[in-house]
Amino acid sequence: MSTIELKEFLKAKIDEIENDSFLIYIKNILNNKIDDLIILTSEQKASIAKGQFEYSEGNFKNNDFVNEEIEKWLKE
Repeated sequence: MSTIELKEFLKAKIDEIENDSFLIYIKNILNNKIDDLIILTSEQKASIAKGQFEYSEGNFKNNDFVNEEIEKWLKE
């Protein structure tokens, strides 16, 4: 499928969509591609904040430790 054909196909499919939420989702995808922005949901933002807090509290394992644990589990 050529670029022109692909664009026409996408335009036709978008014209068939009646769901406003889905159209907004598509709009956000296109805006993200154009602007190189990532729009996060509130759940994603909360998850990132939680991870940052846990890291600041020292609640994490380094890669070497995790690899050693995996090796132990694989030997069992």
